[in-house]
Amino acid sequence: MLIALILYNFDKASFTFAIPDMETSLRSTPFIAGLAAGIFFFGYLTFSIPGTYLTQKRGVKLLLPVWIVGFGVFATLTGYVQNAVELLVIRYLVGFFEGPFAPSITYFISTWFPREQRALAMSLYLLGIPISGIIGSPIQGWLVEFYGWRFMFIALGVPTIILGLLAFFYLTERPNDAKWLSDDEKRAFLNRLLEERKSIEMVTGGYSIGRAVRDWRTITLAIYYFFAALNFAGIFVWMPTILYLASKLGLYYIGWILGGVWFVVLVVMVVWGRHSDKTGERFNHVGVGVIISLIGALMTYLFPTNVLILAIGLSLIIIGTMMGISPFWALITQLFTGAASATVITLIDWVGNVGSFTGPTIFGYFEGLTGNFILVYLTTFVFYIIALTLLYTVKYMAEKRR
Repeated sequence: MLIALILYNFDKASFTFAIPDMETSLRSTPFIAGLAAGIFFFGYLTFSIPGTYLTQKRGVKLLLPVWIVGFGVFATLTGYVQNAVELLVIRYLVGFFEGPFAPSITYFISTWFPREQRALAMSLYLLGIPISGIIGSPIQGWLVEFYGWRFMFIALGVPTIILGLLAFFYLTERPNDAKWLSDDEKRAFLNRLLEERKSIEMVTGGYSIGRAVRDWRTITLAIYYFFAALNFAGIFVWMPTILYLASKLGLYYIGWILGGVWFVVLVVMVVWGRHSDKTGERFNHVGVGVIISLIGALMTYLFPTNVLILAIGLSLIIIGTMMGISPFWALITQLFTGAASATVITLIDWVGNVGSFTGPTIFGYFEGLTGNFILVYLTTFVFYIIALTLLYTVKYMAEKRR
């Protein structure tokens, strides 16, 4: 699953490196480029809930390889598009097949790891994101600069297809199916997860799916995640272009810079996820990340022409958001349990992808409208303030009701 996440993020990052040359090749505009990046997430949210439901009913081992292969096929076909319409259709289908992946894996981890190990397990899995940046950014910058954006999509899409075929044979669905565990180990492990679920239900009252979805915490955290995802996706998609236009460096060198940023993300995610598990605290571990991103957004708005400060500010946005991801999802699995947990995870992830669709699209529109990214930086700053307020509203109200 870690390898799959790495390859998935290769594709998303490849698109961000392709934007400058793609606009010229396809005679498109910044708005179309942003819409193409955003429509990926629209495809994602279209199939996220039904795809995850099918995966849970039919099994991860059976359907997850189908989603991976489908993603790889259309990611590869991105290299063959000839106009803006084809680009939008293909990127929608890439997102469509990725939709069930993340929420299914989050639920999958909750069936394999007890609560006190879950944030670390999520951190280790989510290391695929910074690892893909560390490895992929220099490769993508090199490929797009010396071989073109079309070849880049093809070269990085084919391995995903191969991985999907292999996953069908090597993926283990549940602890009961693990050949490397003895019967006693299986029973002890499953009893531990069952006891954890009962203890959570004593606190939550054994929430039904409907009650969990209507819960004020679900709604507030979903809105929080919308703004956080909007900001992150928008900056992630446009960061190579911003640095390219501001510094006049080639994409090859920008790839190495971004690789360094993702290396920092890798270290911070491991340390922060482990600290969250050790202390058992979730809210502040998410909140500190939002504050760091907020500081980064303020730096970009105040110093948009200083390349060094601009690069540091953009990097802080990425680092701050990423360090809070695993504690955030661990928080959700502590607030809810069982099928209700899986549904809440899927719902919040779905709302987040609405934000991920909105971010690149409106940021591209702002750049086309003003000819610069200053309005983007201001929007990012304001939205992080809103996100931080929502997060600590949930924390305050949850503590007050105890």
